[in-house]
Amino acid sequence: MAVKNIMIVGVGGQGTLLTSRILGGLTIAGGYDVKLSEVHGMAQRGGSVNSTKMGVRCTGAGGFIDITQNAKKIVFLGTFTASGAKYEFKDGKLNILQEGKIRKMVRNVAQLSFNGPMARKKGQEVMIVTERAVFELCKEGVKLIEIAPGIDLHTQILDMMDFKPIISEELREMDASLFIPNGPFGLQLKEK
Repeated sequence: MAVKNIMIVGVGGQGTLLTSRILGGLTIAGGYDVKLSEVHGMAQRGGSVNSTKMGVRCTGAGGFIDITQNAKKIVFLGTFTASGAKYEFKDGKLNILQEGKIRKMVRNVAQLSFNGPMARKKGQEVMIVTERAVFELCKEGVKLIEIAPGIDLHTQILDMMDFKPIISEELREMDASLFIPNGPFGLQLKEK
């Protein structure tokens, strides 16, 4: 069997923990090598990412740049917004009780740590997975391919982005079982 590696990189807070648990567990069970790091925002200009600076805080890139430049497949994970977002899982749907104060889907990142156009030229497969939407980097730019059940495409995704993504003609809904507390994935929202 050929070795396959999927790189998982997180974007801030509770979303990283939740999404990493979901995808990390699935990929490990499938025999994949999982790596984790942090990112702070994705930009319109082809999916570039900032992993080193958020506001005035500069965390440093660590091994992020080395890992992302050499991975064949990269999955960035995290919440759609940062700082104060609150969620509820009910009846197989995601309900956003409070939006985060910081938008991550921005027109330009504050500092470039991952170059989306370069990744496309190199043939890297890149996905961005949040609690409410899944995007992929394609030759035309950032494409929305999935939305969570219970999420409104316009008010809870498109209106919360500083750029308009390409919307897949085959836009689909995420698996509802991801949003069932104590469901098949055993997920729990924990209060701070």
